[in-house]
Amino acid sequence: MQDPRSEAILDLIADNASIDRTRLQPDTTLDELGITSLTLIEAVFEIETRYDVEISVDGILLSPEVTVGQLMERVLATIDAKAGGTQIKPAS
Repeated sequence: MQDPRSEAILDLIADNASIDRTRLQPDTTLDELGITSLTLIEAVFEIETRYDVEISVDGILLSPEVTVGQLMERVLATIDAKAGGTQIKPAS
């Protein structure tokens, strides 16, 4: 995760989930971290507020098998799309 925004976003997720930030590794699933869908939605809401975007949490993001890396890809792509004026379509 080379994007400089990643650190701030991962810190926010760790704070929301009350877990050690070092546990948020790209290949770790949210299920392995004990991050529930409610916790994820709360974290996403904070990210949306901070970056003034709407992040779709349907499909892949509601699966317990979603990884931290996949979550970060969706979040950063959504932020980038807003900056570029492109719409992100939800995963099927």
